[in-house]
Amino acid sequence: MPMAPIIQVNKTTVKVKTKEEIKKEQDEDLNRTPEAAFANLVARYNKDVKNTTEFNRRKANFETNFKLVKEFNNQTAEKFKLGINELSDWSPEEIAQILTFKPVEDKPDAGNVTFPN
Repeated sequence: MPMAPIIQVNKTTVKVKTKEEIKKEQDEDLNRTPEAAFANLVARYNKDVKNTTEFNRRKANFETNFKLVKEFNNQTAEKFKLGINELSDWSPEEIAQILTFKPVEDKPDAGNVTFPN
């Protein structure tokens, strides 16, 4: 496994994790309780939770997604596994809002460019 680089930022040493190290941490979270895994998610991705209401909503989203990941991964017929990532505390609506393709409205000149003669 490659070593993570060590960089100096304003006289503070920061360890930059490799993709392999992050993947290992994410996999280990699935062996924790949902509460412990959520605490790791908040710390790992420096989640800025503004108030108790948002914290509780994010935690509930995470617990729902955590359960879905665990259930999916327990199905032996699948050839791939799901995991925990920085979007694991998002609701399906939040994910759909940014990850769903939104076609350009039908306009007569959409995509056409007119050049002067």
